[in-house]
Amino acid sequence: MKRIFVKISLVVAMGLMLISQGNAQSSQGTFPFLASVDLCGELVDIEGEFHVVTNSVTSNSGNTTSKYHINLKGTGVGQTSGAIYQVNETINETSNSAKGFNVTFNRSFSLIGQGKAPNFKGNITYHITINANGELTAEVDNFRAICK
Repeated sequence: MKRIFVKISLVVAMGLMLISQGNAQSSQGTFPFLASVDLCGELVDIEGEFHVVTNSVTSNSGNTTSKYHINLKGTGVGQTSGAIYQVNETINETSNSAKGFNVTFNRSFSLIGQGKAPNFKGNITYHITINANGELTAEVDNFRAICK
């Protein structure tokens, strides 16, 4: 499940990166989503909206700094139990590029079960640094998830 969350987030972030290139740009928008996730041993169908804010600045020296903030709000229904969940997620990403590249990605998510349904909370922190020669010089990949 960790890899699914990371892959979805990286795809969203890379897509946002492509639409926010330029000298100085800001944009925001709201997008619907549908997904199914494995939550505490049960598949939960989720629907809701992403609210996305992007900022990108390119300096005269060619350094580009991009920031992304994404909020996800929605509801979920357990496929087996029918349990109802409130879904909240926040994604923050900052990337810098010039002669090399680094990106830091933080993602917090929670699915709060109504009644006796379990709660699921998680956090992902990911960072990479690639030098001007294209070599990976630093990588941090932390994942925590609690189901109770």
